[in-house]
Amino acid sequence: MLDHREFFDRHAENWDSMKTPEEGEKLKGILRSLGISAGEKILDVGCGTGYLFPFLDEITNKKAEVTGIDISQKMIDTARRKFGHSAKFLVSGAESIPAESETYDRVICYSSFPHFPDKLKALKEFLRVLKTGGKLNIIHTSSRKKINSLHRSIGGAVGMDRIPSYGKMKKILLYAGFGGVKIKDGKDSYVALGAA
Repeated sequence: MLDHREFFDRHAENWDSMKTPEEGEKLKGILRSLGISAGEKILDVGCGTGYLFPFLDEITNKKAEVTGIDISQKMIDTARRKFGHSAKFLVSGAESIPAESETYDRVICYSSFPHFPDKLKALKEFLRVLKTGGKLNIIHTSSRKKINSLHRSIGGAVGMDRIPSYGKMKKILLYAGFGGVKIKDGKDSYVALGAA
């Protein structure tokens, strides 16, 4: 069976074709609600092919410093081809980020959090790389139920990848050290927020 890295390497070439204009509009609305400012240093964890980057450029008028990390070299290669002129990239898992402590103003996990094998360790790592007062944004353009069902239906490497229940998600965010925890599981979106 494929592991996560192999699964995402295999899908890198056609990843962008899976995105719809409707998903893009929903994502833009979510990002606008987060209060992202020009000048922020943002870490996009599980950046894939860089789908988030044009939205961040638009919201910040290209005045954010964005770094994307992903476990898949092929995803990073695709993202670098598209956005290497305006962003930085690292090949890394979420649980061990090659960055100094207190580097980023914001960590964003768009459609990636279910795929982290050790979610608590990843959250602690996000807290480490965030500046004091920095923001964590875990976002999806579908509900928790839909995402978990989708992964179950795909099976294989991602078949057991889940967004935890409300109670468990809140517990691990707090245990990792985040304050200001808010979780909203809507009909068409999922957003979990925390502050360093």
